Amino acid sequence: MTYQEKNIIVSLTATILVFSIFFARLSGMCQDGLFDGPDGLRLIGKSILILMAANVAATVILTIVFNIVFAIATGDPKPSFVVDERDKQFELRGLQTMLYVTGAGFLLAMIALTAGWAAYQVFLVIIISFALGDVTGNLVRLFLYRRGY
Repeated sequence: MTYQEKNIIVSLTATILVFSIFFARLSGMCQDGLFDGPDGLRLIGKSILILMAANVAATVILTIVFNIVFAIATGDPKPSFVVDERDKQFELRGLQTMLYVTGAGFLLAMIALTAGWAAYQVFLVIIISFALGDVTGNLVRLFLYRRGY
């Protein structure tokens, strides 16, 4: 398994873990009606900022832990950080997929806004599109690495 593949797996794990916790917590907040009042948008903005910080922190921590555990398990203490043209193409293809999914989600959010959805629901659609974009982009990159060309 290459260094890039390990990082993709860690990123997928962190994203799925953090967003699952975020949406579970947000579901309870929606059921309690916390977003219906005048401070609803402020609360969703604060929640999204916390989500972004938690996702970055989880990715960094999981990357460090995973690389240490993997090095101990395989006995390979020195990973290769060499990036070639193929790695750049895989990265570009994953980024392209992520942007398509995120853009489609943003378009869906704008349609929902014109249909009269509440602002917090539109923000949730945008956040879901970011999460799905990140996951699909990483899955495409992982697939390309596993395929090998």
